[in-house]
Amino acid sequence: EEIKISKWVGAKGKVTTIQNGIKQFKSLDKDKSLIALLGFERAAEMMKQNKRILGSVSSLSQNKGYSYALQGLAQYKKFVSNDGSNKFNFHYIIVGEGPELHALQNMVENLGLDEDVTFVGFIREAKEYIQAFDFLFSNIISDSTAHSTNNAYPQIILEAGLKQVPVIATETGAVNEIIQNLETGFLIPPAR
Repeated sequence: EEIKISKWVGAKGKVTTIQNGIKQFKSLDKDKSLIALLGFERAAEMMKQNKRILGSVSSLSQNKGYSYALQGLAQYKKFVSNDGSNKFNFHYIIVGEGPELHALQNMVENLGLDEDVTFVGFIREAKEYIQAFDFLFSNIISDSTAHSTNNAYPQIILEAGLKQVPVIATETGAVNEIIQNLETGFLIPPAR
């Protein structure tokens, strides 16, 4: 946008782009992060089965679109089960708390994902465990008109990128300034 604005009359030399960034931070490696989130026995089981770990870190509210992520996971599990040639090999870890917790827990049960989804609650420095995830789901908002006002520029996406964790997100807010689709992550349409 700086290029467009800098061409306005009287704006030459008065416009500057400020890069949003984060500093390097300490985090646990994949195995230690998984153990910290799930406990030793459960993490060891996931590692033994070579499960792909999906993760989300945010408040559990309607505008985050967790229901779409869960429905998509259930549809994929059903597809793989019906196909017979592949095995459903994913586990979804949700870090956060909020008003939708019980509704999401019920949804997990109704979709038959009891063994495939874990709610770990709020963790103050969740970024320290981000390497547990093979993919980070972020900002999967519920529809194209919903806007997460507190996630216009989600820090967790920057933190995932710094630790080389691929991100799956919707193109909302400033997400498309962080993620280049199919290069540094995956952008999906809202409500998908």
